[in-house]
Amino acid sequence: MSSLQIQQEQDRTVITIAGSLNYGTAPQLHQALKEAIPLRGTLHLVLTGTESLDLAGVQVLFSLFRTAREGGWDCTIDQGEAAPRIDKMLRFAGLAPLGSDQP
Repeated sequence: MSSLQIQQEQDRTVITIAGSLNYGTAPQLHQALKEAIPLRGTLHLVLTGTESLDLAGVQVLFSLFRTAREGGWDCTIDQGEAAPRIDKMLRFAGLAPLGSDQP
């Protein structure tokens, strides 16, 4: 199970994903993320509480980054204290460190 929290700040939308981002949760999260895409500014994803990430979850994140670039807005990922395997999956997909707050 996963949870999604969306906060609108001045010039950015912050989306916090906790739990699992995998085959079972990807369709619902993909739809929620599409609805949260800002008209302008930055979309900032916080994955600190994400416990698992599989290929379906990576596809959701990759699709979001592609949509961001096509729309001319920025998208960043803060993986914070997420499990090391989350970092490995993001790096494998080319989503980290690109667009990441992590060095």
